[in-house]
Amino acid sequence: MESIINIEWTNHLEKAENEITGPVILKFDSFEDKMKGRCDTATIMQKAIHPCKECLNRQTYGGIMVASVYHIGKHETIDEEYERIVSWAAKRGYQCGEESFERYVVDYWTTRNPEEFVTEVIVPVYRQ
Repeated sequence: MESIINIEWTNHLEKAENEITGPVILKFDSFEDKMKGRCDTATIMQKAIHPCKECLNRQTYGGIMVASVYHIGKHETIDEEYERIVSWAAKRGYQCGEESFERYVVDYWTTRNPEEFVTEVIVPVYRQ
């Protein structure tokens, strides 16, 4: 919840006289750490409405293959979806990349009921 409704981030946007659009996406440097509950940092990824001078270090991700799955329910059980991706990749000759992304489709901005959350879990995959 602190990542999705982030007062510090909101204050930064107001100071920069900017706004964001689209879903909240968090990037985790290690999907394995995220799965095991050892992740303590994430990068917030959202689209700025106005060009952002401080956003020159942007990365674009095109041409990579990903495995994704939707998780419905509370975030505390999202590691089940990571396990599904790892299993799917292993059965089909893929290796999971290091990082992962979580795109919050239905989250705290939409509902206070965690059972109604919808999160897309995205992990880059490569042929072994």
